[in-house]
Amino acid sequence: GNRFIKSDITYGIEIAKKDYLIAKDKMSTTGIGESTTFVQDFVVQYSPPNTAIRMPEVQYETAKWNLLENSKDSLNFLLKIMQDNPTLVVELQAHTDSRGDDQANLVLSQKRAQSCVDYLISKGVAKDRLIAKGYGETQLKISDDQVNAASGKAAQEELHQQNRRTEFSIVRSDYVPGAGVPKEAESKPQ
Repeated sequence: GNRFIKSDITYGIEIAKKDYLIAKDKMSTTGIGESTTFVQDFVVQYSPPNTAIRMPEVQYETAKWNLLENSKDSLNFLLKIMQDNPTLVVELQAHTDSRGDDQANLVLSQKRAQSCVDYLISKGVAKDRLIAKGYGETQLKISDDQVNAASGKAAQEELHQQNRRTEFSIVRSDYVPGAGVPKEAESKPQ
């Protein structure tokens, strides 16, 4: 086949594979006057359904759910994924550390997840592609025993921080605008 590309054109490149997030990039031939081989590396994120995917750290004020300014950069990571993968429905999952009242942590994490969802909606993501879910301290990555075994306050604080995390999980990858969220996706049994 003909493998030549034209001059003065910007080509859009899209990589897609089942159970992976779509990766997109652009390549331009503008200003290139001689025969050139283009090589483009892509890192594609493996994302099977219902598997938590770690995001850049989303930070909140202590014991509050307002997003700190630098958290918007972290959420823009997910915003780009949502834009590049228009059929995804995701659950935003907020987790707390083990300190404080269990029920208060559930409420706090739910509000934090909702803050993330509200931000993405404000950037144009359809509301029925996003589910906010707070898990409080029910899914600690680092147990209290592990935290207590760490030597020194700073080391313990670092481990608590790993528990205070926001992740997302792909619920579906067959979203159709205007079709709504199926009932079973709105509240998955724990």
